Amino acid sequence: MNVHFNLGKAFRNKLLDCAERLRLRAPSIIDVDEWDTNHFDTSPPWPYEKTFFSLVSESQVVEDTLFLSEKIWKAIANRHPFVLVGSYKTLDYLHKEGFKTFDGWIDESYDKEKHPYKRISKIIREVKRLCSMSQSEMNKFLSEVDDIIEYNFNFYKEWSYKGVDEIIDTFFGQRAKELNLI
Repeated sequence: MNVHFNLGKAFRNKLLDCAERLRLRAPSIIDVDEWDTNHFDTSPPWPYEKTFFSLVSESQVVEDTLFLSEKIWKAIANRHPFVLVGSYKTLDYLHKEGFKTFDGWIDESYDKEKHPYKRISKIIREVKRLCSMSQSEMNKFLSEVDDIIEYNFNFYKEWSYKGVDEIIDTFFGQRAKELNLI
């Protein structure tokens, strides 16, 4: 096995052990049982209806780069609380844009952890805590975060159109108003 990151022997062995346990559980259906379609642009409601929260794993986690893909927007558009596995201060960026997150209900201190593997370890601890909740605790949690979920859903609709207006203005300038584009 080629190792491309200096993770340390103990951490590498943990990863290999985890990979072996996953292999023994195979085959597993993670999301859908139909793999001929790339689902980046679909968002069926059933995964959100059957789950308590989304563990959103962004494309960039280790690099010191902010990158938000469709994954986080799917959770927000489907009115789902989330734990975001992203790069350093990704939640901070969402706050600056005007979104709300679930600090107080979810321990989001992971977002302030610069070291990616320590950040992921904090996320794992929080996910384990959330997954150990009883049904009544989950119901209470969902009830308490409902205002945040609805706010993000409505804010996302407005926020996403703002970008479209900026693009139209950039390409068409004054003509955009004449053409009734904005």
